[in-house]
Amino acid sequence: MVNLAGMKMSGRKGIYVSLDELLNEARDRVMEIVKGRFSLDEAGKVAEAVAVGAIRYSFLSVSPNKPLTFSWDKVLNLRQNSGPFVQYTYVRTNGILEKAGEIPRITQVPDNVVDEEKELILLLGEYPEVIAKAAQELRLENIIEYVNRISLVFNSYYEKYPVLNAEPGIREFRINLVNAVRTVLGNAMDILGIPKLRRM
Repeated sequence: MVNLAGMKMSGRKGIYVSLDELLNEARDRVMEIVKGRFSLDEAGKVAEAVAVGAIRYSFLSVSPNKPLTFSWDKVLNLRQNSGPFVQYTYVRTNGILEKAGEIPRITQVPDNVVDEEKELILLLGEYPEVIAKAAQELRLENIIEYVNRISLVFNSYYEKYPVLNAEPGIREFRINLVNAVRTVLGNAMDILGIPKLRRM
């Protein structure tokens, strides 16, 4: 059961909002935000992908046997727990790796690994178990919760520590860590059907 915040729907009275209407509204809202940043054609593609990601994430975040209250403030939140937030995190990892060029080989992990890096490494290690458990229990909301956690930790980490401007030895390690985050996040997004973007 899906409820829209501020609107009472009724199947018997024929008062409802279709999924197409929801997607169109999401696309229009995102288009207002991105239209000045891209060409009209690219803005349309970005708006479509973000709208689909936002709706899919929202619907998959709640178990099917529980009611979902749909709120635009939550669905399009760029700071946490939304499709656009996860998409933005993926775009951010892409941007770092594009600037880095090729992924350098590392022969050892630096001695001074910070707490956020340790947390990210442990989170990345949970990926196979999260996917297996979601498949066994048929609960995609577990993957939703996982990608949100990775996105929160990664964004907090990125705002505190330089990657491309880090000192040699640490720089290579951090570039590889960002690449691992992008890979795991991208794979999880593919499973959830959340479109991946290069720019946003």
